[in-house]
Amino acid sequence: MPQAEWPMTENPKGRGGRLVVALIVAVLVLLPVLYALSIGPAVAIYNPKTIGQSWDPALEAFYAPLMWCVERVPGANHIFDRYVSLWKTPPPVPRPVATPAPYGS
Repeated sequence: MPQAEWPMTENPKGRGGRLVVALIVAVLVLLPVLYALSIGPAVAIYNPKTIGQSWDPALEAFYAPLMWCVERVPGANHIFDRYVSLWKTPPPVPRPVATPAPYGS
């Protein structure tokens, strides 16, 4: 059975190579972005009472490169603080205590 011949303008090996390059570029761009954005959910779920302070050194080490960048890039501190504040759970608002009505009113 004769093999199908590719037209001269198409090179299947070249197309596959471009796909690999595109995937590598996507990974190299997406991984740092996802790493930087991951601090938001980490802040949201972090609670020293439930997680325990034993995780503090690991979290500090994991996010040390991000903190280094935030400290050295002009304006990044403001953006970082705003982003993190979106993920922080606000403190509970105390409900007013209803005082009972005087007896016989």
